[in-house]
Amino acid sequence: MGIVLAVATGIASSIIFWFLQFRVFRTKLEIGPTIAHYAYTRGGTRNQLKIRNMSGRDVVEVSVTIRVVIPGLVRPSSQAVITLGEWRRPILRKRDEVQYLVRPEFMPDDEQARYARYLPAHMVSAMRSAESIDLIEFLQLGTGAFVEVYVFGTDAVSGARGFAAQTIALEGIQPGAFLPGTFEQTGQFGVSAISMSSSSTLSTNCDPDPDQG
Repeated sequence: MGIVLAVATGIASSIIFWFLQFRVFRTKLEIGPTIAHYAYTRGGTRNQLKIRNMSGRDVVEVSVTIRVVIPGLVRPSSQAVITLGEWRRPILRKRDEVQYLVRPEFMPDDEQARYARYLPAHMVSAMRSAESIDLIEFLQLGTGAFVEVYVFGTDAVSGARGFAAQTIALEGIQPGAFLPGTFEQTGQFGVSAISMSSSSTLSTNCDPDPDQG
């Protein structure tokens, strides 16, 4: 009887442990369904996506990968998967949010070397001089092109690893900067839209707008 009770207790403990790991202590990262598209104070356009930590705890060892998938860019029957960047941040506080710039002109050098021959001359020139490339125009290089975002993080309390993924198509690029504490946007493309938006953290993946924290 004692052995049976011990086994039952062990099974129950395991069930409770895994329930806590996957339901209570798991990370709750959210990626916005749209990309904010607005005029930049220094000229050109800016495109941002927002990530929110909806957990009741901090998330550490956060990694973010942004890629663009363009069908037909290299060959009619293939998809070009272009990594625009991979970033790390040590911590994302509970209920906090961070924004990342989506900038084709800052794709890694090896990606530039691989795909430059397939891109329009003015885009190649913009990459070499670090000038802005319109993300909408970039996605229009292939029918059905889209942005992929992957975020991984570790719960600071339990150590449970979690992730979030989002696919954003051309129609998901919406005018206006993000409003604070939400995935909603101002709806205004003009420079004035920046002053209406949040001062939430802007990732250091690229130089930040002077009007945004």
